Amino acid sequence: IESNMKWGFSSNSLYDLASKICNNGDLVQLRDHHRSHAHIIGFSNSEFYDSRLRVATKYKNLKIPNREKPAVRWINVQGECIRPASGGAINKREAVAVISEIRRLVIEQGYSGTIGVVSPFRAQANQITQLFSADPQLNNKPEIEFISDTVDKFQG
Repeated sequence: IESNMKWGFSSNSLYDLASKICNNGDLVQLRDHHRSHAHIIGFSNSEFYDSRLRVATKYKNLKIPNREKPAVRWINVQGECIRPASGGAINKREAVAVISEIRRLVIEQGYSGTIGVVSPFRAQANQITQLFSADPQLNNKPEIEFISDTVDKFQG
């Protein structure tokens, strides 16, 4: 790689970097996606793959919360984003809303299994983990495996 080629995950991708040093015919595009529900990967499929990506997720392996479909939903939370000196960002109201949703699933509906919360910011993921750990009704449930982290943790 030439020394004048710069890479940074916030400004470009490794694909962008590699495509500059490869012949067009040597580029291989992802064809099948196995890890996410179609609703999650749909945006990337549309925006980056011209809707050519085939979703090959084995849905029977995904555990859906009792009485609810879809398992992924959007809840709009108005809050204030604070940027700590250590970096990242924290939205306390959003973190509280996440814990409220987890309480609804676990306590009200009796969900057991793995719960993963993805945040683009480590500080926010840490805030959510702290709130989960501080909740005596949630953190004392051995039937719940809880993970809150950045997207990098969930990449496999």
